[in-house]
Amino acid sequence: MKRVLIGLGVTVLILVAAATITLTIFPPVLELPTPGGSFAIGYSETTLTDATRTMRSGEARVISLDVWYPAASATGLALEPYSDAALRAIMQEVQGVPAIGGDQPSHSARDAPAAPGKHRVVIFNHGQGSFTKQNFSNMEELASHGYVVISIGHPEESLLARDAKGASIAFNQRSATYLKLKALQQNLTATAKQLELGYRAQRAATTLAQHSAASRKLRQQAQYALLEPQLQTWVRDTRFVLSSLRSGIKALPFALSDSIVVSGHSLGGMVALELGRQPIAGLRGIIALDAPWISDQPLRVPALVMASTEFNVAGADL
Repeated sequence: MKRVLIGLGVTVLILVAAATITLTIFPPVLELPTPGGSFAIGYSETTLTDATRTMRSGEARVISLDVWYPAASATGLALEPYSDAALRAIMQEVQGVPAIGGDQPSHSARDAPAAPGKHRVVIFNHGQGSFTKQNFSNMEELASHGYVVISIGHPEESLLARDAKGASIAFNQRSATYLKLKALQQNLTATAKQLELGYRAQRAATTLAQHSAASRKLRQQAQYALLEPQLQTWVRDTRFVLSSLRSGIKALPFALSDSIVVSGHSLGGMVALELGRQPIAGLRGIIALDAPWISDQPLRVPALVMASTEFNVAGADL
């Protein structure tokens, strides 16, 4: 699969609950790359509570954060595993991924002392039906070069998130959005062909007006229309994390609040694009990975949009 960097990325992913990359489930024998930066790597977990919103339980909405950061030292400290039994179990249950592998240690030391000073921040949102440790190795690489990486867990929409006491919140397999997306997946050929027409219209556009019209129409297609409420919820979650950083998160005193990049994969990349169109203070840029362009609004911050140039689903050229 060829990959290119593009400014107006037009890519397609069928955003269903099982359509995610799973980078952290490895057999014990697989050797993962050693991070190339000069910093040791710390890993920690914390939560933020948004008292203005509630979860399905009726309690205030809790957003869980997995954090990788440059550490002063990791010597003698326990290393965080790339995956654990709970994550493997929920992946098998929801995605059908075999629960193979053990608790293979990463290069990240849990609760290691942070390196002195404040460090630039990358905020990451995973794809639909995925999890906060989705791109673990990438997080480690960034932290080894001096970045704080915050991966957001969304209650009942991430495979696993946490409540304010640290208890697990599992993916809600009974949500209307998930069930409707699964139903769409049952007729994947028709869904893919419909998407193909939408993306062809984008590619054929020769003016900004034509491209904008095609993008608006694409956003109205069933799978994206179904995801719109969840997309906006994740945008609000991410804005809350950004504003909390500006106010100061006690658990993250080493994070710079005015030098932040928001990144994401698939649905998470759509979050990044939405924020790039309506940025808030502290946001310096976005990185969108395999995220469809379904808006006619211009980006207002520097952006890196990475998309597949060859992607075929059920016989459709997407």
